[in-house]
Amino acid sequence: MNWTIMWDMHRRPGKDGWSRAVESNEAEALQRAERFLKLGFVVHEIRDATDRLFMDEAAIREHFKPAPPPPEQDATAAMAMPRGRGLFGRFE
Repeated sequence: MNWTIMWDMHRRPGKDGWSRAVESNEAEALQRAERFLKLGFVVHEIRDATDRLFMDEAAIREHFKPAPPPPEQDATAAMAMPRGRGLFGRFE
């Protein structure tokens, strides 16, 4: 039983022309979908081994959306942070 990733190089209406990739389990299907997204392809859906819809395009995008960047520290907060100890002791 295989997992199926439906993808395409460009977004188009309908399911005609979608490409299909097959993996043996959930983890490999998710990994393949992530690779397609990184290459700039559209991943339309992932179907499980019983051919049930596992993730649609919106769920796939949400699952793989990049983490938000860390908040920026203002200069005052950075100066107030204690200094660490270096290899040869504390430097002033």
